[in-house]
Amino acid sequence: MLEDISQMKMEMETYWPQHKVFLLATLALFPEKLNGMEAEPLFYWAYFGPISNAVGHDYSESDYEHLNTILFYYQRDGYLTYEQTSHGLFEIKGVNTEKAKHDLTNYLKKWQNGHLVTNDATKPPDVSYQQELLTIALQRSSAKHQSEPRIQPSDIFDDISKLDYEPPFWELILSTQLLDSNLELANIGYERKNGLFYKTSQPYADVSAVSDKLAKLLKRGPVLPKPAIKHKASLVFTKSGKLRLTLDGEQYLLQNYKSEKNNTYRVVQALYDANSESLTRGQLNLKPNSKTMLKPLIANANLAGIIGELFIEYEDNAVRLKHKSEPTEEQHGRLLKYVNGLGAKNN
Repeated sequence: MLEDISQMKMEMETYWPQHKVFLLATLALFPEKLNGMEAEPLFYWAYFGPISNAVGHDYSESDYEHLNTILFYYQRDGYLTYEQTSHGLFEIKGVNTEKAKHDLTNYLKKWQNGHLVTNDATKPPDVSYQQELLTIALQRSSAKHQSEPRIQPSDIFDDISKLDYEPPFWELILSTQLLDSNLELANIGYERKNGLFYKTSQPYADVSAVSDKLAKLLKRGPVLPKPAIKHKASLVFTKSGKLRLTLDGEQYLLQNYKSEKNNTYRVVQALYDANSESLTRGQLNLKPNSKTMLKPLIANANLAGIIGELFIEYEDNAVRLKHKSEPTEEQHGRLLKYVNGLGAKNN
């Protein structure tokens, strides 16, 4: 048994960055996109890692150093060859499609078998569940009557900004072709503006064909997930300085602000009395000598984390406290974990 556990640990590997999966997929499936091209940070960061500043701003010399370093390692590992041009860019002179496909396929097998780990506290759902979500996304896209349906992370995972993990979009899409042979990709890429990638660019994959097996499944019509359970949450701030949460009819004590002389009490009272209207820092009834900035004030009042996510909104240099919210299923789970950790139910 101990030998089995030891062997399993040896086989575990961390998730690759999404840009590495995308690069090797491009080398393996669409090498013409990179072979012979001059790479520079603004036009090529999606393959090699993000630039330091958003599109429309200057970027630093370190971006070139980063690109040069990443290219060096990919050349060392045998995926490509490159040379620095006379004007400071990097020309990709050749690509090793077979090695990229071989290594990518091995990586995807580890992903599909659950042998990848993350260094974060959270991790993506099981592969089988992700595959179900992809099937639903493909069924929905087939209703759009597109010759080459385009799939994005939001089609599969809904609002990715609400996830507490990085969705393994490329692993899911590429394994469906390279391991399962259930689809064929016409194109893969990231959104662009004026020809440039930008920091929040989302990936996409265009599907040119699906297997007979998958086609039969898609013809059954959209398999819609079960209707999401709607949760209701609201806040009440009492005259005695207690902030209470009502979640689906159950009450929880979040905080007892004991003194009206404290800024935490003043901040919460001002925000609550504003009845969901935005307030600037100067409108929070702070003590005259207070120097704490707006967001730290809110955090000090324990209106951060999942509570802040559901009830706090910042607008320019102002903040507002919402009295009501409708947590998603994922937020509901985090909220329950938080309040149960406080031991505050029905206090």
